[in-house]
Amino acid sequence: MKRVVLIVNVLLLVFICVFYIVKIDQNQYINCKIGTPKVIHKIETNANLTTENILQNLIFNGESLPYDTESSTFYLPLSMDDESWEFGEFTSGDESVTILFTEDFKTVDKLDAIANNQSFTFIAFTNEEYRYYNLIFTGLPIMNITINEGNLDDSAQIDMSLYSAKTKSNWVKTSMANIRVRGNTSREFPKKAYKLELTKFDNTGNTVSNKMSLLNMRKDNDWILYAMYNDESKIRDKLSIDIWSQFGANDNSFSCDYGTKLEYVELVVNGEYYGIYGLMEPVDAKKLGVKTASDASGQEYIYKRKNPYVLSLDEFIEDSDIITRCGFELKGLSNYGQISLQSWQPLINFIRVNSLSDEKYIKEIDQTIDINSVTNAWLYLQIISGMDHRAKNMYYVAKMTSSGIRLFFVPWDLDLTWGNVSKGEEYPPLYTAFEPEILTEEVNWETGQRVIDLNVDNSVSLVKDKWNTLRSSILTDDSLTKQIEALENTVVNSGAMKRDEVRWPDAAHTYDYSSLKQYALDKMEYLDTYFATLGEE
Repeated sequence: MKRVVLIVNVLLLVFICVFYIVKIDQNQYINCKIGTPKVIHKIETNANLTTENILQNLIFNGESLPYDTESSTFYLPLSMDDESWEFGEFTSGDESVTILFTEDFKTVDKLDAIANNQSFTFIAFTNEEYRYYNLIFTGLPIMNITINEGNLDDSAQIDMSLYSAKTKSNWVKTSMANIRVRGNTSREFPKKAYKLELTKFDNTGNTVSNKMSLLNMRKDNDWILYAMYNDESKIRDKLSIDIWSQFGANDNSFSCDYGTKLEYVELVVNGEYYGIYGLMEPVDAKKLGVKTASDASGQEYIYKRKNPYVLSLDEFIEDSDIITRCGFELKGLSNYGQISLQSWQPLINFIRVNSLSDEKYIKEIDQTIDINSVTNAWLYLQIISGMDHRAKNMYYVAKMTSSGIRLFFVPWDLDLTWGNVSKGEEYPPLYTAFEPEILTEEVNWETGQRVIDLNVDNSVSLVKDKWNTLRSSILTDDSLTKQIEALENTVVNSGAMKRDEVRWPDAAHTYDYSSLKQYALDKMEYLDTYFATLGEE
């Protein structure tokens, strides 16, 4: 009996201890020391104000935070999904440097502080000197880049740290990397887009690829930092990417994601704030599952359509190792071995059939393209008003099927969507304008349009069925509105839009998403009528 009583008492003691530990943990929010006005005045009296950077690091949960030198501002990403302040402690990492905040930010509403881009001041001091710094909480992850060799105007070797906003457990990922400027039109903007190749040292000291999963995206070494300079909403690309991911990207028999992913980050480079970016998975041979073959007729290829040239076999007469023909660029070169005219054969077959009369085209086109893929892409372009995709910004992927090589389609470069169109020299410096009147225009993407116009393999019924399914699921008015509002919340209420506007005042920015939401709803209503009568004479 005594033994039973003892066991019960021990269990009761354990329960009480656990209760108090949990209770204490639940009240351990961000730990920061607050300096009263009297204490701050004493520091200012007994020490000298300095412009020297006496605080080398502001450390939170063991990690040194990104820092903007010009504004003397440190950045800490926090989750916007939780109203409570995260657990953790600020330290200087230097026993000779003490930090005191001039106010207790824990008394402020966390989400309001993030959304309002609120800056909190703290003093760092030694026995002889003091200096004031600022701390900003952001709702987005932050990528911090330190350049070791080279420059961002061309290419550079860097150290990269990515700070997650969602968790403070193993919340920073680091890697060496190579970085270079990317893009065609976008490289003319002051805010550049970049290609990242993560690297590391192997056991012998050689530099090799470093595959990592960033922000719950694929595990890989190749990444894109997309600048979103000319989209005032900063959400057109991600909205379009997310919609394609929900119905078109995985609608294939290869278990491949025929699309991309985008997650927002803020970028700091060499102590300079660079603004809001989209961290993206590139569309490449790895993502598309492009396979090599010993027989050239079975080799798979990626053709990226970059320019709206007239499709003509005249571009495919000469045999050479050239990688650009007829507005297409041959991608994934490391997979192909020797580049020759044979490397273009799947595209040649398509262009040959495309030049045939309607009667012959109907009989032969499904021997060169996948009808399900082409109807998905065509339908998608109608949904997003992808006017810039009519003869470019599309990957043509030659994949081996049970019936032979067929072309599959992956849309790309999605900023000029949802009413935004490319403009000429009369619209500097962005060359972009919002023109809601294009809402009723058919996006006559030439590859898909002819399939629809001629109702190849009953494609009209196919896209109408797909539209009705989408309209009752991911593209209801309520669902589409919520998607836009969620993205608006991410870029605006994270404080990132305001910081990007300050950093890039000549770029496009907005805080009013009503026009975009109305355009999207009006587009859905128009397409309801359009598809109801599609194919009727």
